[in-house]
Amino acid sequence: MSATDSNAFITFTKDVEDALGSTAFESRLQEIIKAVNVRGLLNAFLHPTIQDSLTSRGCEASYFHSNGFLKLTLAGVAPEWVLRLHIWKGPPKINENDIHDHCGFFISRIIRGSLINQTFDFTGPNDGREYYEFRHTVGANPPVVWVGIKRLILTEETIINSNTTYFLPDTVIHRTIPTQDFPCITLVLQGPKRKTSSMIYRNSQRKSDASDGSFNHEEYISYIQEALNYAEASH
Repeated sequence: MSATDSNAFITFTKDVEDALGSTAFESRLQEIIKAVNVRGLLNAFLHPTIQDSLTSRGCEASYFHSNGFLKLTLAGVAPEWVLRLHIWKGPPKINENDIHDHCGFFISRIIRGSLINQTFDFTGPNDGREYYEFRHTVGANPPVVWVGIKRLILTEETIINSNTTYFLPDTVIHRTIPTQDFPCITLVLQGPKRKTSSMIYRNSQRKSDASDGSFNHEEYISYIQEALNYAEASH
């Protein structure tokens, strides 16, 4: 591993912090994510000094998400900003791939594979279909609470291909579906929370939490290595 790789995370963090000081920080952050050397950045998390200081905490905040992907927290890169990897190893179960919004916006770059992003909106009694609406609040007991019934209609469906960077506001109601080219891997920069809860829209009254199983530090490192291998293979 080169010195450049071991410093890649430090450089990335500084670039993000500098961008947050600008008035057009959202577009600047998209440029940073689009331009970042993914191989160097992921290699940095395999460096012993970074593993000691960051990956133990990152592993604790990582888990298999019930929407069908591995949600790996890499590190905080600025106050309330978090860098993550999302890895879909196979198709999510249809009944568990929830429509939802987010507490904060995020910027994502697809490292491998492609995604279908479906966006939805509320509609009248004669359009769309009914969903069970839940409120999800991290740290609450219980974390997921049934709210009522809402009718939603699909408004747009977009295919997002490999090496594409995109921005998703927290106000957008959406569902993300990986295509059949697995694994699908994305690098995600999550912004600060703008609200305390997110909303979930399901086909059933299932009230499970967003997390569905953690994994140990060895598995955590192996998933980062897997993402790095695919990033290297794509160049």
